Amino acid sequence: MLIAFGALYQSLRQLSGEVESLREELQREAAKDVERSRELNAIASSLEQLSKRIEGVEESLKRAASAAELRALAEEVGRARAELSIMRASIAAVNRSLLEQTDKAVKRLDELKKEIDSLAERLLFPAKVVDGAGDTITIMKRPARIVTLAPSATETVFFVGAFDRVVGTDQFSNFPSIIRQKVERKEIIIVGGFVNPSVEKILEAKPDVVIGVTNRAHIALKDILAQYRIPVVVLPQSNLSDVLRGTIIVGEVTGNLVEAYEMATKMKVAASFALALSNQVKERPKIASVVWTQPIYAVGGGSWQHDVLSIVGTNVYADLRGWPVVSPESFLARKPDVIVATGSHGAGREAVINVLRSALGDSVGEIPAIARDRVFETQGSYNDAYVRPSPRTFMSLYVLMVAVHPYLFNVTAVSLVLSPENLDVQRAVEKKVPEEAMVLIRMSLER
Repeated sequence: MLIAFGALYQSLRQLSGEVESLREELQREAAKDVERSRELNAIASSLEQLSKRIEGVEESLKRAASAAELRALAEEVGRARAELSIMRASIAAVNRSLLEQTDKAVKRLDELKKEIDSLAERLLFPAKVVDGAGDTITIMKRPARIVTLAPSATETVFFVGAFDRVVGTDQFSNFPSIIRQKVERKEIIIVGGFVNPSVEKILEAKPDVVIGVTNRAHIALKDILAQYRIPVVVLPQSNLSDVLRGTIIVGEVTGNLVEAYEMATKMKVAASFALALSNQVKERPKIASVVWTQPIYAVGGGSWQHDVLSIVGTNVYADLRGWPVVSPESFLARKPDVIVATGSHGAGREAVINVLRSALGDSVGEIPAIARDRVFETQGSYNDAYVRPSPRTFMSLYVLMVAVHPYLFNVTAVSLVLSPENLDVQRAVEKKVPEEAMVLIRMSLER
């Protein structure tokens, strides 16, 4: 009898434990449902607010009568399109029943963009823009033929959706990859190098506008091409804020305002999220970046590369401006935890290590980056993205984030040579960063 009662007692205890486990599981599921409900309500509320903003744009569009009003509406539509892209991703993950409502909003925004594009022909042009040199440039009509004088300018034109109108580029522009085919088919003329563009080749391309950057050669073309009534717009390139500003300038010059504002919104989100991730790190690593080794040129303050390094960690040469010449001994004094060497101009990983070892001897081991083997080299399209001030720079930001802080992305090992062949940045950050950042990364990896 006692044995039977004991067995019954054990069974009841086991059943009680199972019931308790079930109760706890139901509580967890109920909590999830509450959380899902909250998330859905928040999304629905955001969608409702967005819908009202779209209605407001629709009403304002009927009364738009100036370029300033059109710019404001284009900016609002661009922001709305960027917000809707991430909202749609959130909805798909939580509840697909809201997708139909979201798709209606997408269609309405697409229709509004078409209306704005149509109005741009009438209201935006002649367009007046203040370029990177501080000059006010007048573009008489929406350009059908565009010449770009720098890889960053070519890339920015691509990111605002106007690349189909490019008829001439510099010899170093290699993105998007279709450039090669267009050159072979003679649809695009090579107009010279970055610092020595050919006036004759530019004239041969018969451009409506020429887009360069703020270097002496491009600025000098302004007066020369003015004789042929060809406006030259140079883009600012000092920092990441200039990349944003340059994107808007290209949008205004080409008439692709909505795309430019949408892209600028995504760039801001990408940078802000990367900074938020970096701020989770208790001790931000000290970083030095080398772009040349004979002598050593490093990334100083006041450049877009400095801004990238400052988001990932702390630039040890931030107190120096531009790309200063620095001594090997300064590496001992500033003790970078990480060194990033660009693969271009002979400043790769091995070249940097050899130069420092040759100058410092055994003392080179006192540099934390050397001692811990944290000297990275950027190569291929990852290198191009880092050394060119265009929207692709924001991809390079995430390449370095994954390399320097792999644990933030659940990445266990990263090659010291940062290239698409060795590091799939898209896969590494997918589902861990906002959709806006993913759009930039996908576009930057265009084949």
